Amino acid sequence: KVKFYDFGVAGEVPEAIFWNTSQTQNASQSSNAGAVSGLGFSSSTAPAGQSGTQLELESLLLAVETRSSTSLAATKEHAAEEAEGDAATDALSPQRARGDAVAAPSGQKISTLFVAHGTHTVTLSHQPGSGGIVLHNTTTLRDDQVCLIGCCVPHLLVSSIFNKNAPSDKLTAATALPQNFRAEREKMRDFKGMGPQAESDKQLRDALMRFGYYATLGNMDEAYRAIKSVKDPSVWQNLAKLCVVTKRLDVAEVCLANMEDGVAARALREAKSEPEVEARLGLLAVSLGMTEEAEALFKKAKRPDLTTSLYLAANRWDDAQAHTEANDHIRIFSVAYQRGQFIEQNNLGVEQAIAQYERAQCGGSDVPRLLMQMNLLDDLKGRVSAAKKRLNELNQKENYQIDKPSTLGRPAEPARNAGLPNFSENTETPESINANRNARDLLIWWAQYLESTSDVAGALQYYEIARDAFNVVRILCVQKPPQVDRAIQIVNNSANSEHKGAAYFIGRHFEEQGNARQALQHLTASGAIRRAVRLAKTQELYGDAVSIALQSSDKPLAIECARYFEERSMFDRAAQLYERGGDLQRAIDVCIKGGLFDQLHQISESLDSAADPDTFIAMAEHFINSKHFAKAASMLVFAKAYNEALQLCQDKDVKLTDEMAETMTLPKSDNPEEESYRMDLLKRIANVAKDQGSYHLACKKFTQAGDRVKALKMLLKAGDTEKVIFFANHSRQPDIYVLAANYLQSQNWQSDTNIFKTIVTFYNKAKAHESLALFYDSVAQVQIDENRDYDKALAALSEAMKVLDKAGDAIPKAKRNNFAQRVQIVEQFVQARHLYRPGQLSQDMVDACQGLIDRSRNNHPDHDLIESAIRIGDVYALLVECFEKQDLHERAYTTLEFMRGQQIELSHYLEETVVLGICKKVGRDHMVLWNVQSPTNAPQVNREEMAANFVEEEI
Repeated sequence: KVKFYDFGVAGEVPEAIFWNTSQTQNASQSSNAGAVSGLGFSSSTAPAGQSGTQLELESLLLAVETRSSTSLAATKEHAAEEAEGDAATDALSPQRARGDAVAAPSGQKISTLFVAHGTHTVTLSHQPGSGGIVLHNTTTLRDDQVCLIGCCVPHLLVSSIFNKNAPSDKLTAATALPQNFRAEREKMRDFKGMGPQAESDKQLRDALMRFGYYATLGNMDEAYRAIKSVKDPSVWQNLAKLCVVTKRLDVAEVCLANMEDGVAARALREAKSEPEVEARLGLLAVSLGMTEEAEALFKKAKRPDLTTSLYLAANRWDDAQAHTEANDHIRIFSVAYQRGQFIEQNNLGVEQAIAQYERAQCGGSDVPRLLMQMNLLDDLKGRVSAAKKRLNELNQKENYQIDKPSTLGRPAEPARNAGLPNFSENTETPESINANRNARDLLIWWAQYLESTSDVAGALQYYEIARDAFNVVRILCVQKPPQVDRAIQIVNNSANSEHKGAAYFIGRHFEEQGNARQALQHLTASGAIRRAVRLAKTQELYGDAVSIALQSSDKPLAIECARYFEERSMFDRAAQLYERGGDLQRAIDVCIKGGLFDQLHQISESLDSAADPDTFIAMAEHFINSKHFAKAASMLVFAKAYNEALQLCQDKDVKLTDEMAETMTLPKSDNPEEESYRMDLLKRIANVAKDQGSYHLACKKFTQAGDRVKALKMLLKAGDTEKVIFFANHSRQPDIYVLAANYLQSQNWQSDTNIFKTIVTFYNKAKAHESLALFYDSVAQVQIDENRDYDKALAALSEAMKVLDKAGDAIPKAKRNNFAQRVQIVEQFVQARHLYRPGQLSQDMVDACQGLIDRSRNNHPDHDLIESAIRIGDVYALLVECFEKQDLHERAYTTLEFMRGQQIELSHYLEETVVLGICKKVGRDHMVLWNVQSPTNAPQVNREEMAANFVEEEI
């Protein structure tokens, strides 16, 4: 808590500070000396002797008189000019301590005790044991109360002005004499409602002070314990009011229970349904008689409805109507009507009641009723004449005639104003609009009155002036003779759709005359659909009956007509009406019963998934019998018979569409059985899609089922390389990486470096070292077979060796040794190629090549190793080219003969021009060597084809 309380925030200045005095102690301290600079007061001036473990709570209460800071200058001027008022103040001090009502000494003015301008406010504060100051409550003094002169629990002592000779004359501080001043006691807020006996109870007074003290500190639990033993209902009522201020509805319930106030307790219980806290507090305040507080709370809660109800309950009619005009528009008419009833019931004036009824737009009902009850028939006739004149002027202004089209092209108006001109376009004020409406309603009432007295002609005249086409047409049709043509003209030319209801009377007239066609036309136009259908069935105009029922929004009527036609075996009409009425199952049964297959197809196209499953099952059976399997499958899907739909797709080769698959995909469930069924259904959908070649759909469903390996295989079958790469990257599973890399080896990785890098990346991510080594081996073989580029082949084989070394013991040692030997052989051949120099013969190259040739012979143990590492034909070709460049044609020819002996096809390794040149030099026929073919039992190894076959086997 703070050490001081700043009144400057509220724009107030403390005038006097009073410490509480006990009943037997004169310890009030009153002076401006208690005020300190800075528009606040300090707690350091507390009376001595207030310390200790048991504090006297009454001595901890202090009262501060404040006033508006705007009147500070005026107050100082009064104090300086009339300093003699101090003597009068001193004279009143003894009486203040006793709390008695006394008069000031005669002949003296006490102008220093009041302020000429501004509002007096008394603030009660507590000083807790910690030395701080907390605000308890604030009370505004009445106009006749001059100032605070003391504080004595349970009262505040104030000085007030009183004129005992002429109480009606209102005195002011400037005109009052000393004998007009008196001291009076004002009960503090916490003690209001207590009787004299309760006030003298020291224990009760102490309990209430403790309650106020702890409530001020916000400790409501201690506050309740302080007063739980109190039995006085008036005390509990006062505490309940305090709960409204402190917003403690829970404590208020306890207070109301101790008060035994069932009405207030029920109001509080019902108030709990209100969403706003302020609204609940306001309802409690109303039950406790705190009208002003309730009004403030309702306004704070922004509940204009409750505020209006409060005004009405308090008979504050002016406030209620002003409030509804500003904030509660929906109750403007109802409040005005209630006020009119109040005035009428209490005989407060006929004109005042009529004014309120007209304000409530009840001028055509309650105004004539009131005048008739009061036997004021002449006044009623005068009002009718004025209303007639008013509407005649409007009709002339618009050149309106009831049986001619309107020239203004007015839009349709609400039913309340049917037939009226658009008053908002012809007048300027809401009062004029309201007056026009009341005038029309009054004329209609008067016309009804005349009609009840058999004055039909007069009634018709007033109906026409009021533009009541409905009643005009009614009278024209029942007259003798009826004027039907004019009635039809009025209905057809009416600008308001509500007047179309008048066509009912025309339809009834033609029905009585036996003209069914005309009767049906006008009955349908008036909205009397059931009567029109009943007439059509009676006259056997079945086509008209079906047409009318189909155009109507009355579904029970359509079902009723459908049953009527079904009983008479008119199945086509019955099916249409059942469908219109929403009974699709009956419509399907009728179609099947009547063999209406085309109509059944039309019904199936209008169905959606929200229809009854039995309806879809019946439709599916019909379509299966009629061999429309695609429609049958759709109906089974709508019926949620998913397994039957999938079986039909398999048996009858019905295309499983994406829409059907998505409809059959169930949401995830926490139930294990439902989730297991969901997974099985997804896998079955995927298998059906796979069998039908919808690999992308199958991939999606396998993925949703959690089987990503099968999902990837579907993409491999679809041949969608981009999606394969995307799927593998997002799956992050080793087996999927391997499958994707194996598939990518069948693609054009030789020319697309991105695919090459992706294959290497996937094998590395899967840690498939052996597969990666085999891929590098295939790269090397492609470089040898297609490009004869042994340098690149050696680089690829070296990468393969690195991968095998990285794998370690995961690769058998024999396989790694075999790979190393192959790398060594390729490296030997690459070195031999590098030893070749045009223009000179390198014997080292010849020896290296000869060594490779010798090891490639069939009887040599390295034969298979040489064959798997290099093409021996490339070794021979290197020797032939070297001998040919050195003009050693005999040696070159001999080498060619060795190649022929090894069954090596020369065209795979040498150009024909080279062989022809060598043969010419040695005088031999080159065709003998060139036409040698490889034996059929020794096919060449195609490693790319082997890789493709491997991928196909994996898929």
